[in-house]
Amino acid sequence: MKRCDQIVIPYKGWILLTVFDIREDGQSSDDTNYETWMMCGKERIRFVHDVEHLSVDQEYHVGCQCNILAS
Repeated sequence: MKRCDQIVIPYKGWILLTVFDIREDGQSSDDTNYETWMMCGKERIRFVHDVEHLSVDQEYHVGCQCNILAS
């Protein structure tokens, strides 16, 4: 996995593939295994956004407030 602070990554042109909630029905927030943002390394993503870019050869899991996608 490469993060945006480790490579040059496009700021525009990302395509949203899907969004999913990693918390299972009835699961408490303490028992949830949160994701870490693949682009910036922030932790505790519950609603994971899978995105791709034509010039990047892997999909990324990010949160809805990821700084890289805010531009």
